[in-house]
Amino acid sequence: MKLIQIFSSLSLYFLFFSANAINARLDSLKSNLPLKNDTNKVIHYLYMLDICNYEDTKTKAYYTSKALELSEKLEYAFGRAKSYENMALNAELDKNMVQALEYNFRALDIYNKTNISYQSVNVLVKIATIFDYYSDTKTANSYLKYAEKTLYRHPKPEKIKGAIVFLIGMQIKLNMIAESKQIIDQYKRIFDLKSKKYIAVNAAFYNHVCEYYMAKKDFKNSLYIGRLVAYYIIKHDYQNSSTNLLILNSLGNTFKLASQFDSSSFYLNKCLKYSIANHFIFWQALANRDLALLYQAQNKISDALIYASQYEKITSTNYYNFDTKKAELMLAELYMEKNEYFTAYHFMKKYVHTADSIMKVESSYIINNLIYKHGLEEAERMNELLITENKKKDLIIRDKQVLQFGLILGTFIIFIFAIFVIFLFVQYRINNNLLKSKSEEIIGKNEILESQNILLEKLNDDKNGIIGVVSHDLKAPLNRIEGLLNLVLTDTKFEEQSIYISIAQKELVEAKEMINKILDSELKNTDENKLIIEKLNVVQFLNEIVDNYQIVASHKLIKIQKKYSIDALEIQTDKNHLTRIIDNLLSNAIKFSKNNRNVTVNLIDNLQEIAIIITDEGPGFTEEDKKNIFKKYHKLSAQPTRGENSTGLGLHIVDKLTHELQGKIELRSTASAGATFTLTFQKNI
Repeated sequence: MKLIQIFSSLSLYFLFFSANAINARLDSLKSNLPLKNDTNKVIHYLYMLDICNYEDTKTKAYYTSKALELSEKLEYAFGRAKSYENMALNAELDKNMVQALEYNFRALDIYNKTNISYQSVNVLVKIATIFDYYSDTKTANSYLKYAEKTLYRHPKPEKIKGAIVFLIGMQIKLNMIAESKQIIDQYKRIFDLKSKKYIAVNAAFYNHVCEYYMAKKDFKNSLYIGRLVAYYIIKHDYQNSSTNLLILNSLGNTFKLASQFDSSSFYLNKCLKYSIANHFIFWQALANRDLALLYQAQNKISDALIYASQYEKITSTNYYNFDTKKAELMLAELYMEKNEYFTAYHFMKKYVHTADSIMKVESSYIINNLIYKHGLEEAERMNELLITENKKKDLIIRDKQVLQFGLILGTFIIFIFAIFVIFLFVQYRINNNLLKSKSEEIIGKNEILESQNILLEKLNDDKNGIIGVVSHDLKAPLNRIEGLLNLVLTDTKFEEQSIYISIAQKELVEAKEMINKILDSELKNTDENKLIIEKLNVVQFLNEIVDNYQIVASHKLIKIQKKYSIDALEIQTDKNHLTRIIDNLLSNAIKFSKNNRNVTVNLIDNLQEIAIIITDEGPGFTEEDKKNIFKKYHKLSAQPTRGENSTGLGLHIVDKLTHELQGKIELRSTASAGATFTLTFQKNI
């Protein structure tokens, strides 16, 4: 994981080191960029900063001051924020991290006070890198999470592709693997390796994808992505040296993790030669470091020392923001493995001199090992200092022991006094025992009465629930019977009257069965009815229900349309449950729809399951309605169109019965645009 964190930092610097031909572009842009107004001048200065050579701090400082001065004069928030970002970068190059952090916070404050807060992703990641520099991983992680949330608010993420790459790289470095995977999946679509445009940033993105697979130890996919990036770099004939070096270094480290050392050595040596030829000091340092680690892993200590020495030389004499301590520590470890302890001690001493307080404990431990093995004179002096410190600590411990003895003595005296006080109260407590026992007896009886009251309230609620469910589910068949009887009274044809009376009789039988089953379920105080599973022709079943509801719907001139063309389809289910579900949905569709509207019923056969879809043109459901739609006795915002009664039980019953049939119910609706309920059931349960 340590190697992966080191490796992931490559891409964080990658976009800043494309130095070839920069000076020529800078001179050309100074004369060719049109400056129609003062705001364009600010943009001109900022663009000059973007293409300046990374080490040219004087030029960058000049354009930064110009951009900041003009932005403050114009009260141009974006220009001020970008100027502070570049001032932070200059401070970081000077290794003044405190100043860099201050400038970044100024930029962040400007972004947050304007309507362009989503532009702050890059600043948040930079702040995280500085806290990581100080080994404050917890704070660094919190700023990366803040950056991730800000990124998701950006209206056009393709405009900040570089910031996205920067964020992913830091997440992988800090082992935030799950978070980096989420961003990779979210924004993968805007990074197209096949496109020649923006090939540098696209290649950097997929390099992080390669790192993600390395962190997951999926070397097969890691090598595949690395080679794919290299293929498209070559295909597009991309001449950016920094990008090519990034790919070579990535492939080398990937092969190393996969234990393919020969291939790793090939790519890392190629990276080193190419960086020397093109005078890329940054990549020379990284290539030497990675070659040293490669040979150390193969126990080739002599070869590792050659590259580690070059790494230490570059980091200690060049301008880049490298941590020289790592190079010194690497040399100390290598010389110890080679049993050259005096030289190891020399580098360890340099390391201790420059290391921060966190690393000093580990350094002292290594130095103590040198004392034990070789008794070096300087190391012995350091050990004597440690012994002196220990003696001082012993004196402090003795003083603490004396203080502790005094505290114990005082505690003992207080304890004796407490016993005396307790003794005085014993008689008082004895005299009150009878009174307390009586009080407890009364309290116990009160608790029994309260529990009985709670039980009575629950029984009353159950009774009300039974009445509510029965009354609600009886409305649908009784409404249909009423409609049929009205037709009997108005229709003079005897033959049709017989049909209506037959249907009404059937509805009464079903209503009776429904009452018995509901009462049986509720009185047994159970949440699930005892299912009676039988084979059911769903097509015939739906046809009968729809035909029955056509009569009720006709009173409001509503048409119920069958959208299915299936002749027969059998499933195993409880017919009574399914009847109650469809009754409630069709009854609601008619109840809440205005006159002259349509209700459609569809049936779909999906191999192992079926779907029944009921769509209306009613008032639909608001977002607040959707949160509470299946709650018991919860009335929604829509109202019946003819003043019909609504108990708030219907959709609760539908949801309950659907789950008892091991089915699923889904709602798609927007306010004032109707609603579609989709019921899904297994063919065999």
